Amino acid sequence: MSTCRLIYRSIANEETLTNDELAKLQYTAVSNNNTLGITGILILSGDQFLQVLEGESEHVNELYHKISRDPRHH
Repeated sequence: MSTCRLIYRSIANEETLTNDELAKLQYTAVSNNNTLGITGILILSGDQFLQVLEGESEHVNELYHKISRDPRHH
């Protein structure tokens, strides 16, 4: 397996930006990423997310496909 870095930007839906929703997102992401051996960073500025994911290519790609279907952003 090879290691990769994936960087993407998306726009959050308004309901995603509540403190409660962001806290849930962070908790779930940390737990899932630790399980998959993925590291990275998620930055929120206004309504825009910038995320960097690093880890085994297969895991990063699987996670990105899951993230891309998440209705909390586009």
